[in-house]
Parts: sequence; structure tokens; C-alpha cells
Amino acid sequence: KLRSSYDKILVDAPCSSERHVLMQKSGRENGFKSPKSSSTAVIERWSPKQCKIFAKLQYSILKSALTCLKPGGQLVYSTCSIATVENDFVIEKILQKFGPGNGRCHVKAVKDCGFGNAKDRATLEQLGCERTKHGYFMLPDKSKFGPIYWCLLERSQGSGGDSEHSE
Repeated sequence: KLRSSYDKILVDAPCSSERHVLMQKSGRENGFKSPKSSSTAVIERWSPKQCKIFAKLQYSILKSALTCLKPGGQLVYSTCSIATVENDFVIEKILQKFGPGNGRCHVKAVKDCGFGNAKDRATLEQLGCERTKHGYFMLPDKSKFGPIYWCLLERSQGSGGDSEHSE
């Protein structure tokens, strides 16, 4: 019943959370000192294998969210991971499956994530954002925020059924 129901969707996907590793390793989280025990726990849980597990979950969540998007609707995909496998690779897989010529539901990555104006892009650069293949990164070494990755996807007008969303 939720298929093709929403104009805008935000997917803030669960991820390997390198942000928390970085912040806790420095002893600060949200401006407050973090307990050392939580820092150790986050670092000990992180692994490349865990990133791949999260990427599969993220792909599944993103695929489901796309079925809820109206034709012409937009979806922001976001993580706090610096792992490419959880960011551009997830988007690449979505585009391979749902890009033009693949099924009836067409999805594209919006060029410049909706920041088509040169002034807007300059502001992003001033904030320490870096362009990736499909989105943007905000990295803490340049911006004092993040890491944050985001990509803007758009479902094409007139793209119909969702039968290709099942694997």
C-alpha cells in the first residue's frame, strides 16, 4: 500500500559508523568527553567484513524505499561511513539494477546532488565537502563535522511498476 506514495524520502542508513570510531578515539563525542570503554567497544566491532554486511542491508533498505517513491520523487541516501562500499558502491548497485533500460522503475543519481548552482557548490567546498562519483562527503579533517556521505536519487517521471524490486 505504500508503493509510489511519497514525493521525498530520507534514508539515513545504518552503517559501520566510522564517525563514532573517529570521535570516540579522540575522546570527544558531541563536544563531551567519551568514556574510554565505549571507544574500545566501537573500535573492536569495526571490520571490513562488517562494512560489507552493512552494504547489503543498506542496499535492501534503499531498494525498499525506492518502491515507496512516486515517479518524479527524490530520495536522499545518507550514511556516517567513510567506506566506499557503503556509499558510492551501494548507489552504483542501485543504478545498475534500476537505471534506464533496466525494468520499469527508472532511477538516476541527480547531478551535483541538487546543488547545480556554482555558488551552492562553492559553499559546499568552503564547508569541506568533497564530490564523490555519485554524491558528496563531508569529512571531519576539513569541516569539523562528519563523516557524512549523501547522494540524491530521483525516480523518473512516468516510471511505472515495481515488479523488478523483488530479487
